[in-house]
Amino acid sequence: MGLGKWRFLLFSLIILTAYQAPGLSAGVLEEGKEAVTRGDYAAAVTHWSRLLTASDDSARIEILIRRGEAFRALGRYEEAEADLVAARDGARQESREVLEAVATQVLGEVNFIQRDFAEAERQLRASLKQAERLDLPALAAAAANGLGNVQYRQDQSEEAEVSYGMALGFAQRAGDFGLVASAHRNRARLAAGTERALEELTAARKAAAVVEPLYERAELLLGIGVEAMRSVSGEAGRVLAHDVLSQALAIAERIDAPRLCSLAAGRLGGLYEKQNLLPEARLLNEKAIRAAQPLAADNLLVEWEWQLGRLLRAQGDRARAIGAFRRAAYLAQNLRQDISADTNDGLSSFRETLATIYHDLADLLLQESAEENDRETKQDLLREARDAVERIKVTELRDYLNDPCIAARTEGVISLSSTTAVLYPIIFPDRLDLLVDVGGCLHHTTIKVNSNRLAETVDLLISRIQGGASVPHEARQLYDWIVQPFASLLDENNVDTLVFVPDGPLRLFPISVLWDGERYLIERYAIVTAPGLTLLDPRPLPRERMQTLLAGLSRPGLVVNELPASLKESLLRAPPPGSGKSRSRGVPVTMSRPPAAAPDSSESEQRWSVGEELAQRLELKGVTREIAQLSRLLEGEVLLDEEFLLDNFARQVQSQPYRVVHIASHGFFGGTADQNFILTYNKKLGMNQLGSMLKPRKLADRPVELLTLSACQTAEGDDRTPLGLSGVALKSGARSVLGSLWPIDDEVAQKLLPLFYEHLREPDVTKAQALRKAQLSLLKEEEFRRPVYWAPFLLVGNWL
Repeated sequence: MGLGKWRFLLFSLIILTAYQAPGLSAGVLEEGKEAVTRGDYAAAVTHWSRLLTASDDSARIEILIRRGEAFRALGRYEEAEADLVAARDGARQESREVLEAVATQVLGEVNFIQRDFAEAERQLRASLKQAERLDLPALAAAAANGLGNVQYRQDQSEEAEVSYGMALGFAQRAGDFGLVASAHRNRARLAAGTERALEELTAARKAAAVVEPLYERAELLLGIGVEAMRSVSGEAGRVLAHDVLSQALAIAERIDAPRLCSLAAGRLGGLYEKQNLLPEARLLNEKAIRAAQPLAADNLLVEWEWQLGRLLRAQGDRARAIGAFRRAAYLAQNLRQDISADTNDGLSSFRETLATIYHDLADLLLQESAEENDRETKQDLLREARDAVERIKVTELRDYLNDPCIAARTEGVISLSSTTAVLYPIIFPDRLDLLVDVGGCLHHTTIKVNSNRLAETVDLLISRIQGGASVPHEARQLYDWIVQPFASLLDENNVDTLVFVPDGPLRLFPISVLWDGERYLIERYAIVTAPGLTLLDPRPLPRERMQTLLAGLSRPGLVVNELPASLKESLLRAPPPGSGKSRSRGVPVTMSRPPAAAPDSSESEQRWSVGEELAQRLELKGVTREIAQLSRLLEGEVLLDEEFLLDNFARQVQSQPYRVVHIASHGFFGGTADQNFILTYNKKLGMNQLGSMLKPRKLADRPVELLTLSACQTAEGDDRTPLGLSGVALKSGARSVLGSLWPIDDEVAQKLLPLFYEHLREPDVTKAQALRKAQLSLLKEEEFRRPVYWAPFLLVGNWL
């Protein structure tokens, strides 16, 4: 539940008491203020928009701030940002510092909800600094509180504790009990599971009890109740949550605030659901839905329909539960940001909001299909379950990339050749369900393995492969779970290409290593990993002349100074590279403290010494030979070492119609898109930058057919990191990406990649088949037969 409504009144107080525009009077503002106190933000937007056309320039900035805040409360973040940027810049030009500080603060809140944390922190710090200088303690409290939220969202708990403490101090000085309550609530979040959490929420409740108007008091109580459910365990948490949520509901009904009534009833129903008081929860859920429907508050209805589905499922009414989940899924398709912001203060990720809705729907549809005897009805149910899984994949990538514009193809799932099969594993807490699409017909089975055991087996497999094992036991176990149930079906249909759409920890390993007792899976099928079939461009590789850009870095230059501190530390703490002819490609990722410089060395000498050491440790001598080999195979341009400057690369990809872009340089994919980068000689090339460079090619219908990243790796232990490879394809418009899941041997890369491109030049050989042939060539060599050498290579996206 958002806390933005009371902030709106705070800003009104600041503006009207500390600085009121000459062209505005309290009477002119009254209609908009009344709409806000009712929670009718659409009416407020209408009022402020009308005032904008009728007011003089002196009033424009204040009205833009008010309308921007109303847009924010409605979840219309782009419009909110536009208004607030215009207000901030206008106030700055006119030296109206109070209004500039207010606009900057609200803009920071919008950036935070949009998950642009770096920009949010910058804006909030600027507002906090201005508020302190102007002696505006209430605004300083709001800015510090928002800054704490940004830090908390980035796992900076100590910094968040300091910011929330500042917010509390400023709020107490200002006598703003709403801000006092909010700061205490946020401090409780940091103390979750401890006695202090209950103490902070008790203090928050005490402060909220004296807040006027009642709408703001009820909203604060609602937030305290939600936090009590999350942060205070046992009976004490349930009692506190019940009391404050009941009080919030009573106030909402007394003042006839339907949106607030819907939130309070729904949250209280959620509390009863956790206590398994299903009839009571149903009554409150129905009240929440009735209150939200006249408001057309789809972001609330998503939650309550989902909640209704869970309650009906718990009561054994699967048919009606499916109906509720269907309604929730339908409403959710265009509400990704609204849900995240309105339910969890922008502090949640996709997995806490939409994933479970789609998973719950797929769960019940699969159960229903298993009991259905009519073939056509069964296929309809399986297709709907498959489509729910596809929606998960689309929204998951939107969340990872923080890009709501990532869209599925409107035509739906692409058509497949008769010899291509698509495998969807769907992980539930108590089982693994498998969906296989062969020849346009869906097949389903359930494997009795719980999610914990599945994840443990994947972890062991990865550990053993990276340790050099030949055929780990886990490779057979995972084969038996994931592929064996449909092995006969695949043989009967002469399947030669297997498209794998992985879920959760199954993203972390290459399915090619699965072992049937005689052969690896790659020896049976060409294999591709897909983020989802609705995200793919189905066109095959054009066989006309394919111009190629080859970029490589055998030894980095000034870019080493831009490496994140954690990576520098890890590199400097690791053992120095051996004297052998080969080394791994990729950047290790462990946190540690770098060695101290010699006491008598100057700061510049220290920097030079560390930079030289980093450059030496990041050498990839094989890259020069790799680029030389490929340049003899492929027609195009070469950027090597000092020529592989960020600007040179950008100029090349934007000015020439390259169909293949091959980058041989250290790179890394982390748990979020903004952590992803490749090293050029002088600067980091971020994945968002790369996407911006290549995207115009897609818009001109001349996309990059293949983007090869021959020295990238994904961070270990986070099943979101492999989304980076899919994300690069989607952001850049590249139809396929060839990368690796972990550091690859330098010599292996020199051998496999030329083989891949040689096979790709053969008529009628798909990308997936070309990669398979290259991997099989390595498998035949005794020196490279172990999966650690050939398995990390992963083809993502279009396999044709």
